[in-house]
Amino acid sequence: MALSVEEIKLMIPQLLRQVPKERSWHGPRPATLDDIRKFETENEMSLSRDVVEWLMTANGIQGGPSALLNGVSGREVRATKGALTSNPEWKSMNWFPLGEDGCGNCYVSYPIDRLPDRRPVCFVDTADDPLRIAYVVASSVWHFLYFILNQQMGDERWPFNKDYVSEQDPTIQEFTELPMPWTDESGSA
Repeated sequence: MALSVEEIKLMIPQLLRQVPKERSWHGPRPATLDDIRKFETENEMSLSRDVVEWLMTANGIQGGPSALLNGVSGREVRATKGALTSNPEWKSMNWFPLGEDGCGNCYVSYPIDRLPDRRPVCFVDTADDPLRIAYVVASSVWHFLYFILNQQMGDERWPFNKDYVSEQDPTIQEFTELPMPWTDESGSA
């Protein structure tokens, strides 16, 4: 069953309460709109509405063993600044590093403004090529959060199970210009 952005927004607080916590975990504190605008100005970036809404819900979190979701202020901004320092081109490309996979790779909000309220989230294999999208993982930040928080609770279907991902997030398939996680480099499934 496809999940709408509005349905996911209602689910996220419960998922945040359920996800396994690291010892250093602290409750998500929202960023203010001033924090977000300051970050955008300092980094010459423009964040999509879904990223802004997420940051105003929880300004980054450390969840289970591998999901670090970045923020824009306080201690949550350290990972964001680290990703942008390691990959300075991302600023001019307007790739906001949403989180990491625990192996140094990043999930970025990718600037395709086809939908007025959101941008797709893509995986970047930084060891392979930090300036190339490996594949799209979700059609919005909210779908990404749904998938990654469920993954932290043991659901291993995302992002490579085409049927599962497409059922939960059918809009992902509209981004035909981006590689999908279930296809090889030639485009074959």
